[in-house]
Amino acid sequence: MSTSPIQVQWSLNETSQSVFSVLRGVLAAATSDNVQVLAILVCERFGNTIAISNETASKVAYTLVPSPEPAPVRFLKGLVGFFPDDCATQLGNTSAGIRFLGLAAAIVTTIGSFNSAKALDIMLRSSATDLTLLPTVRQLNDLLGSLEARSYRCGFADSVVGWQIVLRKEILPSISSEEARRNLDQNSLRVPSSETIAGLVGAFRQVARMGSSTVIGATIKVSEAAPWILAFAQWCLEVPPSLYVDGVAGAVREQPQSRVKVIIANDSSKPIELVIHHQLEDITQLLGPTSQQFTSGMVTVESYYPWLFQKLGFESDAMFRLLRQALEHAIPQVLSAMKCGRFARLGQTTISEHLLGSINNSMDTCYLSPLPNIKTVAQTYAKALALNGPVHFVTLEQGMLIADLPLVSHHLELLMEKCPCEQCCYSTQRYAEPTSNKDFCYKENFFRSLGFIIAEIFVLSLFESSAPLLVRLSLERGSTRELDHCVSNVIKTGNSHDFDDMELLEWARSMVGHMFDDEDRNLLMTSGKGQVIYPIVFDTFYIEKQGYLKLYCLPGALRYQNDTYNVVSSPDDIEDDKNTSVILPSYPRVSRPLNLCKDFGLSWKITIQDNKELHIKLMMRSSSNTSFVVETDPLVILLSLRDTLLLERCPHNRHAQLTTADHFSSYISPWCQDKEASDSTSQVGVVPVDGADDLRCFTVACQGPSILRRNSCLQCCLNLCRSTDIQILIL
Repeated sequence: MSTSPIQVQWSLNETSQSVFSVLRGVLAAATSDNVQVLAILVCERFGNTIAISNETASKVAYTLVPSPEPAPVRFLKGLVGFFPDDCATQLGNTSAGIRFLGLAAAIVTTIGSFNSAKALDIMLRSSATDLTLLPTVRQLNDLLGSLEARSYRCGFADSVVGWQIVLRKEILPSISSEEARRNLDQNSLRVPSSETIAGLVGAFRQVARMGSSTVIGATIKVSEAAPWILAFAQWCLEVPPSLYVDGVAGAVREQPQSRVKVIIANDSSKPIELVIHHQLEDITQLLGPTSQQFTSGMVTVESYYPWLFQKLGFESDAMFRLLRQALEHAIPQVLSAMKCGRFARLGQTTISEHLLGSINNSMDTCYLSPLPNIKTVAQTYAKALALNGPVHFVTLEQGMLIADLPLVSHHLELLMEKCPCEQCCYSTQRYAEPTSNKDFCYKENFFRSLGFIIAEIFVLSLFESSAPLLVRLSLERGSTRELDHCVSNVIKTGNSHDFDDMELLEWARSMVGHMFDDEDRNLLMTSGKGQVIYPIVFDTFYIEKQGYLKLYCLPGALRYQNDTYNVVSSPDDIEDDKNTSVILPSYPRVSRPLNLCKDFGLSWKITIQDNKELHIKLMMRSSSNTSFVVETDPLVILLSLRDTLLLERCPHNRHAQLTTADHFSSYISPWCQDKEASDSTSQVGVVPVDGADDLRCFTVACQGPSILRRNSCLQCCLNLCRSTDIQILIL
């Protein structure tokens, strides 16, 4: 992609005539994103002074700027995508705008919009010819915030993670001081301060200029935030920087054509040092310390899991083999041992469908699972570990634990020998020296790490995405972190454990960077970091036996009635008193599957709230009685599935009638529980909604523990009701 020469300064005066030719587009963009026109114009002109590599410019032009057709959200009647005339589109019309977008993509996705705005304010003031025409920091923040969602797909944070892995593998082993290695490792994902970033942009501007410039190169000496600076140098310049270690002769990575040298310093207390090399002299600047903030980036699965395994100590070949052995035995164990509600289990270890007959109805073959089938879990596991070829999960023999596996057993022995906790010291007949972390156990931490990795794989398997999923670069998940605690307890003890399936949704939102879980709201759909997620069942009304919590993840922002929103939730004021004035058509006795509720239909009631939030209710209405309305919280559908059984099929025709009418069952309405059935051990309330998936979902939310019929006959369903003591059957 061709680029224009890099300028030293920028000015609006030079484009006073061209402003009028683009004013229509700028006004449209400013209106679309609620951004000041001045901020758009200034930043576009400032782009002429920014050094951005051709590769980065191409990535911005083909990834950030285009606005693909938005994806529809059927239940909401909304869209997920980007507005075609927003700020990014307008800035993408010029080479200068592309350069600015490249800079914005790097900083806004890793240090946040406000810190980026402060850095940008410093850059503008240092390079403007007229300081009277400058947007405020708040206006810059608004502009950068409007670009953030699009910017994550450019992948700057992935580059930071790549350099962090290089630093850990190639730099740390060459540093002799253990304390220096530890400090560098722990702080490698810090980001530079706003002032430092402004200084780097100015330095790269000088290095990249051709012609009359006397600058021949630059040297940056850094300790903390080294991966970010290495990635930013590669982002801005045509050739990646050469990499050195302070006090070590020779380059770790030599780039002969590069004009920038980065030296990794051993002393993290010193500020970042920048030396600009001119033809006749060197000019040294101290850019200041790094910020106390860690990168807040979103990365692809391919970048995230190598970072995660490295972070948790599974980076060597030996530890990776141990990890595989542990996971391939632990995953099927956890799937079957974790239970939720009355019936649900976390997952199922087989994808075979049992043909149930009138004699062999079994609750064990009819429970629902929030996770998808074992094949999908295996594919997710293989993707996370970058494995080629088939994956074979192994079920442990009765009485065996993960700790009994050969590689795991040996590793636990090594951990015990150096663990400072009192129990491990006692087990290895060592003296427990008084330390500040004597309660911290290496063995417990190992199982917690395994539990976290398994929880990540399970939650990742829930997503169905039309674009590569982006994951938050953090070990923080949810507000309580109970899920991985449960998993680690199962693999440590082999015992069954109860869990809350809603924690999977909370974990999923945290994984994609949607941090709303500290609020007391019934969240149904969230949007942020360039991704929108929500349960698939709200669009389809089809309840999956394996995977009832599966999620759509769509790239873009949530759009509804020409505006954007961050949250869709159910309100607290849903009417509890159900209108029972409508009576079902009479039918003598339960004898065959049918639908007596064809007069009823579902609709969604949506109301716009403050702070980019939508409230939504699910309502049942009657076409013959307009006053009849029954409301329910859509989230209750998901909450009820843990107490639901699903009879998938049986050997008989699903339409088969009973040989004689059943005298211990009766048809009941979808919206109110039948007192006679709930008080009886033999009476079954049958909800006649055959073939209507939407009404079946509504009934699940209203009736409590029930049996769902799919492709099985009525007699087999009634038999299952009586053998499991469930009094509600949904046809």
